[in-house]
Order: sequence, then structure tokens, then C-alpha cells
Amino acid sequence: RSSKQRITAPNVQDDDVDLQVAGNTAFALDVYNQLRADDQGNLFFSPHSIEVALAMTWAGAGTDTETAMAGALHFELDQERLHPFFNHLDLEFSSSGGDSDEGRFELNIINKIWKCITWIINIIHICI
Repeated sequence: RSSKQRITAPNVQDDDVDLQVAGNTAFALDVYNQLRADDQGNLFFSPHSIEVALAMTWAGAGTDTETAMAGALHFELDQERLHPFFNHLDLEFSSSGGDSDEGRFELNIINKIWKCITWIINIIHICI
């Protein structure tokens, strides 16, 4: 968790929301088409979770990597505007269930990335 307090009323313009929602939709369709091409069975994935996790990574990217990631992920906003947009979107998701318990839902979003290193060990038996 960050030691910084969350901004609960991010300053996000309606035009930025429209622009990035279109980008998010394009990313979701790109991923869906790629996954669907490889597998004809049931398919479930969360493009939002993928995009949020990679947006956090994008925050640390520079120059060529930043540009390449923005293109692949369909980030239509610059760094200064994209992160407040995702904060705004998360706050919207959190409040979508209404104020009463009746009809309220809970949406849990996983948005972390862990570095995973897998070692493959080959055991060779030498018979004498």
C-alpha cells in the first residue's frame, strides 16, 4: 500500500473519460480477439485488471518503452491524466452498487504484479 492518501475526487475531464473509455474498449477487444484465436473453449478474462496493473508499470517506463506500452494498451491520455482517470474509474466502480444493501454488489479488483522466476532443473541419471 502507498503511504500517500488517496485522492477521492480526482480532477478528470469528461472528454478524457470518453477518450480513455474508447481506448480501454479497443484494448479489451484486441485481447479478446487474440485469446479467442488461440482457444475455441470458454473464455474469461478481465481486461480492466490487466490494464490497471500494466498502467502501474507504465508509470515507471521511459521513452521508447513508455510509447510502446501506451500504444499496445491503447492509453489515449498522458501520464498526468491517465492515472487520475483510473482512480476515477475505480471510485465509480466502488460506488456503483448504490447506498443501500438492497441490490448492492461488491467488486474486488486484483491489480498487482509479482515478479516470478521459475527454475527448471533437469536431473540427469548416469548409469554406469
